[in-house]
Amino acid sequence: MREVTRVIKVFEYDELSDKAKQEVLSDTLCNINFYDTWWEDDGLLEMSQKELYDRNISSKEASKQMFEWEGIHFDIERDNFIQFKNLEVSNEGLFRKFLKLRGNTFSLMDFSFTGIQYTAGANTKLLINRKDEEKFSRYQLDVLNRAIDIFNDKVSQALKDIKSNAEYRSSEKGIKEAIEANEYEFMEDGSLYHKEENDV
Repeated sequence: MREVTRVIKVFEYDELSDKAKQEVLSDTLCNINFYDTWWEDDGLLEMSQKELYDRNISSKEASKQMFEWEGIHFDIERDNFIQFKNLEVSNEGLFRKFLKLRGNTFSLMDFSFTGIQYTAGANTKLLINRKDEEKFSRYQLDVLNRAIDIFNDKVSQALKDIKSNAEYRSSEKGIKEAIEANEYEFMEDGSLYHKEENDV
């Protein structure tokens, strides 16, 4: 009987050839940052610092959550939409200021949000109706249409944020960060080195 020792060359990412690096980025680990819930939906609909400043909202007041939802559905490729499942307002005072509405106008309105619709471009939208049987004045309609635009713009920005997140995760920089964080090593051809399988 004889024993044979096999020598395996193992490389860190920066030690690979340019061809092997491209193999890592385009095939071996191209989806490393896309696990089941890779997106971050916390804060997607919260106000930015600029929005808070424009509305004269204090940091203390802004620390309260404005919305709650059970999950999000989105498509950042073909259908290009984002929808918030069972979206609810958890702080009406903050919501009113976000929409730039006065208290007397806000008190007249009932509002809701569109439900889940698997349709291209169908983002979650704000729906506004009057509580009583009277009609809104022309001025009130203008103000409310502006409020609807403010909300729709916020939802559109949420979709853009998720797209930017995805683009970063699939970029060379994003993949390299994952490689460093997980201390991955590679074979000479750019395939992943599996330590448990190969180490004695």
